[in-house]
Amino acid sequence: GQAIFPFAFVALVAIVGWRQGWIIGAMVLLVIALPSILISLAKERAPQSIADEVGVQSTSTRHWTRGEMLRDPYFWITSSGVLAPPFITTAIFFHEDTILAARDWSTELFAGSFSVLTVMSIASGLVAGSAIDKRSASVLLPLPLIPIGLGCVVLAFGTSSFALVSYMAL
Repeated sequence: GQAIFPFAFVALVAIVGWRQGWIIGAMVLLVIALPSILISLAKERAPQSIADEVGVQSTSTRHWTRGEMLRDPYFWITSSGVLAPPFITTAIFFHEDTILAARDWSTELFAGSFSVLTVMSIASGLVAGSAIDKRSASVLLPLPLIPIGLGCVVLAFGTSSFALVSYMAL
């Protein structure tokens, strides 16, 4: 969906206009996505590997209260690292029109570059999962900041269409 929907939406807008495109998108969400979500949530599920242990709570794990968590400085440091990539990406998408106009890039190029984003997201997810299994999530937590930082530098200083595709790849 992440690779196909942006390009399909650009094509839909070219055919019916942006207002009708958003209305059609909303209708698809209401008619297809909402019932699908409700059906999938109708039955409580537990992973098969822990199905026998449902309800058993480990006594060796400390459970923090909300107040303790919010007072812990490590929570705020970790949150800034975890939340930076989605915040940056949201800002880029929010300012898409300005960026495209400043670089003289087409909406079709932007939509088409989501295919690169999708492929790289899947690949990095598979690599990250394997790396977390071998090491730990806390050790690897800062690493996603490197490609998003490089991507922002490429997007800030690049002027060719390759810069946009490179940003999506990083």
